[in-house]
Amino acid sequence: MHHFLDDDGLPVVRRGTLVPYLGAIVEAVSAVQGTEAPMADVRCRRRPRHQPCSGIIDAFIEPDTQAIEWYCPACGDDGHIANWMGTPWDCSPAHAARRGSASESYLPCFTPAAERAWNRLPGALRVRLLNNVFCVHCLGGVSMALEGATVTGDDLVLRGTCTTCGHGVTRVVEQAAQA
Repeated sequence: MHHFLDDDGLPVVRRGTLVPYLGAIVEAVSAVQGTEAPMADVRCRRRPRHQPCSGIIDAFIEPDTQAIEWYCPACGDDGHIANWMGTPWDCSPAHAARRGSASESYLPCFTPAAERAWNRLPGALRVRLLNNVFCVHCLGGVSMALEGATVTGDDLVLRGTCTTCGHGVTRVVEQAAQA
């Protein structure tokens, strides 16, 4: 994953690439690291026969190499993610403690109020919010590559792109969910 970062350590995300998808898998798996839940809670991005795969990615951290192994039980797509520790997608407790908060400044389009609201959310909830967004192009729930956030009224508004098709998506987190 380090080769997806620029010289400043920020993610280089291009439309149609695997970066947001692999990043979502790393975020999901590293956020639950040390628990018994191997599920990454990320929808598969494959489109067998031009239809969206209905699978949810199973993933785990390989104890010997610390690489993330992932697999879609529905279509059989699988992969291996190495060198993810210490990247902006690393949501492990050890990395969060080193960088001071769970929302690193790799989210340049967060307003100060949005950053405070985002930081108040538990890590597992943040992962679930980013991995369950409706895309009007894909006509279903997808994962979001987060690009920024604002606060409108009392609600946190997350903006990003669909990791499947690259179309713009938005997720609103109502005030009740932030409490």
